[in-house]
Amino acid sequence: MSGKPDQSKTGISPAKLVSMYKCMNDLRLQNIFCDVTIKVKDKEIHAHGGVLCAHSHYFKDLLKKCNIRGEKVLVLEKLEPEIVRSCIDFMYTGEVELNDDNLDEITEAAHLFGLKEIEKMSAKIFIKDMDVYNGMAIRRVGRRYHWDDIVEQTERFLKSNCIKVLMTDVFVIYSKDELVWLLDNKQLSHPLEEMQIWASIIKWTEHHMDQREPYLFELLQKITLDNLSVAFMNDSIRREPMVMRSQECMKYLLQHLFARISNSSGPDAQLREKIMNEMNH
Repeated sequence: MSGKPDQSKTGISPAKLVSMYKCMNDLRLQNIFCDVTIKVKDKEIHAHGGVLCAHSHYFKDLLKKCNIRGEKVLVLEKLEPEIVRSCIDFMYTGEVELNDDNLDEITEAAHLFGLKEIEKMSAKIFIKDMDVYNGMAIRRVGRRYHWDDIVEQTERFLKSNCIKVLMTDVFVIYSKDELVWLLDNKQLSHPLEEMQIWASIIKWTEHHMDQREPYLFELLQKITLDNLSVAFMNDSIRREPMVMRSQECMKYLLQHLFARISNSSGPDAQLREKIMNEMNH
């Protein structure tokens, strides 16, 4: 033997694989040689165990637990029959239709089944349609399915368009942690941006005031007060009823105000004396 590789050995051509899967799909549609029945609510979907195992770790694990010989029955809960059928069709044909009506459900099922190809297609659609209204929702999807690239792109978009996001009505449904993350933004420094942030904090808090008012101090600290005028801090922030009800907010704000006008004269000197009296009480 020369030790050289056998040049006569060749792999299966892509065309042959396509032909094989087409044959398997034809058999499936006629329920020929199918050894797995998937029950989803009141529907039954027939498939070949070998195909399921080759494409899905989820089905592979389920089938390994089945000790019976012959046809195996798998019962899936909390999924819609047509969504499961679309995923099974994809395993045989490599094709799936994704649209606004089924995108969320098929993506969830694909993640469960381990169908990375569908997840990649879904991710591209989410990113393609991203705007200031749905950006945070796409970030949630990306974090849920561990799409690191999508999360990175979405976060970069949201940070760059923070003020535009805050000018929508959608941000009021953000969680506290989501809003804190968005406001923790080093790209913002202009006084008008800080004023918009303050208005947004109040709007978000008032949306569910009984639940969100305790978060006001944490949110207030996301504003760079040094970028705001003394007049705005004193007339707008300080006189906000929710701030006046919070000892933490008032103490924090008065300390910043006092530091800004500590060496001032005229009207600011009068304000300084007033703030000193409030701080002492």
